[in-house]
Amino acid sequence: MRLTFEGRPAQVDDGIKQFMVDLCKLESDLIELENRVGNLSIGLTGLEASRTLGGLEATHADFLDEIYTAREAVLTSHLSRFERYEQGDHPRDTQYAVPDYQADFLQMIHHLQDLADRVGGRIDAKRNTANSRIVLTVSATAAVISVFSLLSQLVSLGSQLSL
Repeated sequence: MRLTFEGRPAQVDDGIKQFMVDLCKLESDLIELENRVGNLSIGLTGLEASRTLGGLEATHADFLDEIYTAREAVLTSHLSRFERYEQGDHPRDTQYAVPDYQADFLQMIHHLQDLADRVGGRIDAKRNTANSRIVLTVSATAAVISVFSLLSQLVSLGSQLSL
């Protein structure tokens, strides 16, 4: 994701439009991820869900990186604009485009961060549920094995006593 404010006013406008399209696409991807997390069935044991959640967590981390990159692009373009034009007149369109759009971009990025936090919370909740079911499954399996072991020892002891 890149935000440029260089070149002719038309190039600046194209860069701004493309950046907004990229932010909207990122929002759409986050909403899709949230739906995938919401529709994920944990299952009886939680094992399959745990594997699937690993992939969803990686996707979520990628989206967080994109949000961070977008935020840095907005903040860096703001700083570089002032550093670049310290000594001269600003081209009129470029001069006003950056501050006007920067606030909008930062507001959109804040919204994306909130959405990503919500998705991360849902992933964590699903992960906790899956892990709990895995622990219960392992505990139940251990209990069944213990019962069978005890029964086998009782049968063995009974056969020794009858001899």
